[in-house]
Amino acid sequence: IQHKNLSNGRWQEIKFIEQMANIASEVERSLKWKEKKNTPYAEKAIERAQAIARLDPAQREAVDNFINPP
Repeated sequence: IQHKNLSNGRWQEIKFIEQMANIASEVERSLKWKEKKNTPYAEKAIERAQAIARLDPAQREAVDNFINPP
């Protein structure tokens, strides 16, 4: 995981708004790389967004269902 500090338990310590900002930053990076036609970088950024969104156990199932609908 790219966000090692967050995966080591820090994610639960930061405010919800900061969590959303982290996820949004990765989504924005993905969109910018997509505009530049750099699909591999766009995909990596969206993978990072998904990975950090899944750090919250309460949100893990929702993220998984969004990514792979039942």
